[in-house]
Amino acid sequence: MLEPEMKRVAAFVDGQNLFKTCEYAFGYNYPNYDVRALSELIASKTCAQYVIESVNFYTGVHSQTHNPFWRAFWEAKAAQMGHHGVKPHLHTVRLCVLGNGAISREQSKLLVTPGAFIRYGIRP
Repeated sequence: MLEPEMKRVAAFVDGQNLFKTCEYAFGYNYPNYDVRALSELIASKTCAQYVIESVNFYTGVHSQTHNPFWRAFWEAKAAQMGHHGVKPHLHTVRLCVLGNGAISREQSKLLVTPGAFIRYGIRP
């Protein structure tokens, strides 16, 4: 089978993993990344000719009652991403109080592989 000249790229971004990686590697404390630009950069470095078919962004967000600031932030960021062709997938993080008063975070299952902040599917 011949490899096609033009690669079709679909990007899947795990927002929290990307943020924590940037925080650890570069000292960032605010999620100010551009997943569309990042997807374009990685595709340009891995494919001579490509077309980005989709960029999907997955992240967990707090409920409005638990943390209204971050809920509003992520809703606004998701809207901005949507204007740039990114498909945001926001899932509410479930919080539960443990017996010792600590808060445990149980995130809804996401359709991404844990540990991989960007995964590309290149198909003919």
